Amino acid sequence: MKYTATKFAAELKKKSDQSKGQLTKKTYRHTAYIVAPFMEDLFAKYLEKLLGKEVDRILIDVSMTIGSKQHKPDIVLIRGNEIIGFFDCKTSVGYHRDEVKEMAEKYAGALQAVRKHESIVKIAGQEYSVSNDAVWDILINDIWGSGSKKTVKEQVDEWNNCKNRQFTRIWWVKNRPVTKGAEVEFNENVFNDILQRLGHEKI
Repeated sequence: MKYTATKFAAELKKKSDQSKGQLTKKTYRHTAYIVAPFMEDLFAKYLEKLLGKEVDRILIDVSMTIGSKQHKPDIVLIRGNEIIGFFDCKTSVGYHRDEVKEMAEKYAGALQAVRKHESIVKIAGQEYSVSNDAVWDILINDIWGSGSKKTVKEQVDEWNNCKNRQFTRIWWVKNRPVTKGAEVEFNENVFNDILQRLGHEKI
């Protein structure tokens, strides 16, 4: 199995195509409702293969407590009794999107909140420590279009170059440029880069 952006996007599209279309003679589903949770599952499977013995459990869509507040990250990576990373997944970020920075700040703030509570979180009543180099990153399958002043990709790049990237980095699988007729760009090294971000060697 090759851990490339193209492979990931193709698997996601195949699932999407299977989940829409003619349901009955009179009923047709246009949008694939199952893609978001399937993306979380697929990404978790990639992480399990990439991290191997370095991760003991991967929890998907789990509720946890930081101090007195509830959070629900899409993915939590656990080694022993320690959390080594959090991820949230977005299937698409597109037109009329000016709040990329605000979205990233939300997750960076959540990780900072963990630090303020002595790097302890609770899941189902059990306490877990959070490693000092843990991240709370975002994986987006498809970035496209623009906000009022900048393209979504420009906003993503701007965030990834700011100081808060130590807490949260935005990863993307494919980019559909604003220019009409431009080819889709795949971020082929994204899973390799995520692996390094988590402190591991390249694939």
